[in-house]
Amino acid sequence: ALRRPTKAESRFMAYDAIVHGARGILYWGTQFVEKDSAFWRELLEVIAELDGLQPVLTAPDAAKQPQVSLAPSYGSGDRGVDVLAKSRPEGDWLLVVNTWSEPLTATISGFDAKEKTAYRIAGQQETFPVENGGVTLSMPRYSVLVLEPVAGT
Repeated sequence: ALRRPTKAESRFMAYDAIVHGARGILYWGTQFVEKDSAFWRELLEVIAELDGLQPVLTAPDAAKQPQVSLAPSYGSGDRGVDVLAKSRPEGDWLLVVNTWSEPLTATISGFDAKEKTAYRIAGQQETFPVENGGVTLSMPRYSVLVLEPVAGT
């Protein structure tokens, strides 16, 4: 049976496209979506999130893009976490997507992260410290993290 994507799926698809080079997203066919449907409300929430991040999304890609190393896990070698660093005055922001069908733990390094710095999920309090030049994250399957730098932690 046909179904519409969930909010998490719509969000994943948007960020996956951005991390892989998209610089614009068009939601074709929205004229056929019932404006009182859960799908419509959730799609608008994803669009509002992207709109709120326009200063980050339109920032230039960082000169130094991150490298990702994965912790051992069950599954094939084609699993992956992909990252795009965006250069902002406060430091590089990281757009991180787990493109694998299982949870993964990734260490992101090789970008301009400074020791005594941390990252947090945009709009949240939990921080991930930069240790040995990298940030280690556990990510659910097909998930997205937008990480903002937090100085002086």
